[in-house]
Amino acid sequence: MVFFSFQRGIEDNLVSIILPYVVWSVIVFLIIKYNTLIRLSKRENVLRYSLALFAATLEIIFYVWQLIRTNFDMMDFLFKETMIPLHVCAMALWFSVYSALTLNRKIFAIGLFLAMTGTPITIIAGSVDYSLDRFRYWHFYLVHIFSFSIFIYLFFVNQLEIRCDDFKLAVRYLALMAFCVALPLNIIFGSNFMYLYNAYDSPIENFPKIWTIFIMSGVAIGFFFIVNKIFLYLNKIKIH
Repeated sequence: MVFFSFQRGIEDNLVSIILPYVVWSVIVFLIIKYNTLIRLSKRENVLRYSLALFAATLEIIFYVWQLIRTNFDMMDFLFKETMIPLHVCAMALWFSVYSALTLNRKIFAIGLFLAMTGTPITIIAGSVDYSLDRFRYWHFYLVHIFSFSIFIYLFFVNQLEIRCDDFKLAVRYLALMAFCVALPLNIIFGSNFMYLYNAYDSPIENFPKIWTIFIMSGVAIGFFFIVNKIFLYLNKIKIH
């Protein structure tokens, strides 16, 4: 099918550029505006499960798409295409799915920090080499939008909260995954998990690898700190 093609397709236009931001904004707005109505609904869990199922299904389809694109070469699939879910956004996605299904507060807390950091950076500063008429375009934007939105949903609708010690928990988790899992895999297989070896299409893209590692770590912790302050404040004023 043309929709699942590995080639770009039509040229970018104004719609393809602004559409992700419109979808993202509308979903978040509706969740926040109608959070009480959703929470009191007898079908709240159906909506929550549906969001999680949609996000998980879209990601699984992407795995299959990548397997076909790499001709089922597992080394290319796992390490060249970095399909082990170790990127911040990939982890955030699966944490959002698990949190939506279980309402586990600690998983929610870690995942929220990952999503609130990874999604804005990726959607605002990132890019995808596929057009509006291709699956990869929709996958790229929708998985980020839905992982972000699911955490907003859990915070406002299900009233899961961020606590003072969650910042340290999220930093410890990120450090563990970055330096004990992602970095060794990058060294052994020449991968680029968590973009610790090369921050593609960013101002530090051509920096030495050691600089990239520490700069990316510093940026993540800085975003974690900001996210922590924002959600602790939202807890305090009980906006939800």
